[in-house]
Amino acid sequence: MHTPAEFTTHADCAFSTRPKVDLHNRIMNDINLTGSDLSGANLSNSFLIRARLSSAESADTNINLAGADLTSAELFGAGLTGANLTNANLNHASLHQSKMARANLTGANLTGANLTNSDLTGANLTGANLTGADLTGATWTDGRICAVGPLGNCW
Repeated sequence: MHTPAEFTTHADCAFSTRPKVDLHNRIMNDINLTGSDLSGANLSNSFLIRARLSSAESADTNINLAGADLTSAELFGAGLTGANLTNANLNHASLHQSKMARANLTGANLTGANLTNSDLTGANLTGANLTGADLTGATWTDGRICAVGPLGNCW
């Protein structure tokens, strides 16, 4: 049984020096976490609509964003290597230059997302929706670089 989501204030999120923070099932829309250390953080099932996580770091340290709603979130240059983004909603999110090697994006909604110049090497995109996503210059799961054009046009 899920508990109702809790509202989280900006003060509650001043955790740039507190790795492994548990903020699952929270409402944090429009929050600015730019440059925060999200190492080991649990943000699963949280609402992070229009949140700013640009250049946030989680360098292969198990950030959990499973089921999180990151609609229109700004994740420019975010360190998401090895992140769990299973069933996350990244609709129209900006993931430009994000580091996403080995990220689990199973079932993620990436409709209209900007993935230009991102590192997706070894990422799991099983069942992910990439309709309208921009993959220009992205490093595909098998190491190919995506050209401008429709999905599947990677060389």
